[in-house]
Amino acid sequence: MPKKTTYHIIASVILMFLCGGVIAQTKSIGGEINKYSKVKSINDIEKSVTLEDASIFKQEELPDTVLLVQMTGMSTSGGWNDTNTVGLYEFHIVTQVNGSTVSLLSTPGAFDTDELVQMVRIPSYKNAQIDNKLISKKWDWGEGTGGILALIVNETLTFNADIDVSESGFRGGKVSAEYPDDAPCTFNAAHYTNLPNYDEISSLSHLAGNKAKAQ
Repeated sequence: MPKKTTYHIIASVILMFLCGGVIAQTKSIGGEINKYSKVKSINDIEKSVTLEDASIFKQEELPDTVLLVQMTGMSTSGGWNDTNTVGLYEFHIVTQVNGSTVSLLSTPGAFDTDELVQMVRIPSYKNAQIDNKLISKKWDWGEGTGGILALIVNETLTFNADIDVSESGFRGGKVSAEYPDDAPCTFNAAHYTNLPNYDEISSLSHLAGNKAKAQ
């Protein structure tokens, strides 16, 4: 039975194998390949998103594929079932950049921009070869970005090195001593206790956008 994923929030790795306009040759890749920006507002009527930093896009490289994802927003009062829109994600095509605002090909969903929402620019390849370890930017509470690695591959992805997003997402809590490691994977078993010197003390606090200090 998987144990660690019961108790820890980890960074996401998204691999997509699609057809479409992509970089033609086999591309050697490694390191951090995504670009990130915090979302300030979303206009679903105009199909536009205002970003903290739209310089992650170059006009001459448009259209470009992106991931919109909401990182926080869970209600602590409602428990694990009251997720609101935390974790909501959508893939979009950016067609135009005007200042800090980008235009999308399709209408974005009901993201809550009072919470932390980020846009991740996703590179696309016909064939790619991982020659150096692929990593994501570590999650940054101040910037509201990171913790996600995503790429699109049309045909073949060759692994000559690893994909490693260890410790790049939200910090998790340790399992309560009240419940052993082999406890059943149920809601009642998902209790957390504080880890010394952790600024973000539990996964539930993370999803609620709560950065309370550990006691």
